[in-house]
Parts: sequence; C-alpha cells; structure tokens
Amino acid sequence: MKAIAGAMLVGLLSARCAPAAASAVNVGVFKIGPNEYAIDIVADSSSTAARSWDVLTDYDHHAQYVPYLTASRIAETGADHKVVDQEGRIRVLFWTFTMRVTENVRETPPELMQFNAVAGDFRELAGQWTITPTASGVQWACHLKLEPRRRVPLWAVRFATKRYLTAMVQAMIGRAESGTS
Repeated sequence: MKAIAGAMLVGLLSARCAPAAASAVNVGVFKIGPNEYAIDIVADSSSTAARSWDVLTDYDHHAQYVPYLTASRIAETGADHKVVDQEGRIRVLFWTFTMRVTENVRETPPELMQFNAVAGDFRELAGQWTITPTASGVQWACHLKLEPRRRVPLWAVRFATKRYLTAMVQAMIGRAESGTS
C-alpha cells in the first residue's frame, strides 16, 4: 500500500485485522493528464513513529492483513533499495480487476519511503510515504502519481482510492496502533 501503496494502489493498493475505531483517512484525487492522476492520502495515528514505520515497511506480511492485497513480498534487497512485488484485487461495478506491480523502494527510516514501479500494470506509479511525529502520535501521508496502462476514468480512480486505499491505510494504522506484529 505500499507499496503500498502501492502500493498502494495495488497498494495500488479483506481486512483480517481492522482497527476497532477506523482512523479518519483524508484522500484527494486529482487528474493531471489524459490518463494520469495525483493522489494524496493523510491520516493521523496514536501509534509511534517506530511502530508505524515497522508496519509500513513489513512488505512480506502486508497481504495477511491489508484488505484487497492478495500478495506482497520482497523480491530483492540491495544496498540502498528493495524490490517489492505486490498484487491486489478490487471490484468496480460489475468488474473485478487484479493489479500487479513490482516496485523499487528506497527507505529512510523512520520517516520516508519512496517507491516507483519498475514493472506491472502501471505506465507510472511513483510516490512517497512519510511518517511525521505529532503531539498525539504520528501522521501518515502519501503522495503518489499514477498512470495506468489501460484507460481509467477519473470517477473510477476516485472510487477505488476512496474505497480501497482508505481501507488499506486504516488496516495498517490499526495494526500499528494495536502493536500486533
């Protein structure tokens, strides 16, 4: 999502470990080109920066509790990056879409995770997650740019982002706040 986001949009975007009280997730979707979109996600959490970072970067376990993410694994670890393979499945109206992405991920613990797709269902998928300490915990924020390989109308990107990415972020925050490994 993570990657996530990817991932998030896969991360790109079924909660098995949803938070008791869902965290408010603010989402903005902006059309920036014929089939290009910018997405901003912001959510506050009572978790610590270290715990939030651990959850955000636990790619090998995301598919166990992040809804709609069916597979997530670290395919390669380099000196200054990781390559993460993710797959997600969403439903829009009558259609079910499976999306795949391989991302190059660079981490600056415990505050910045940058990602960009190197293979998969997006011509472009790039962005960053930040974890910023606040007086009451941390703020999770993601800014990403995406261009699907297939034409996707703005309403469908908004629907998928608000329905699926919101649930994915809520699940990760819930995991961080619960202290579950």
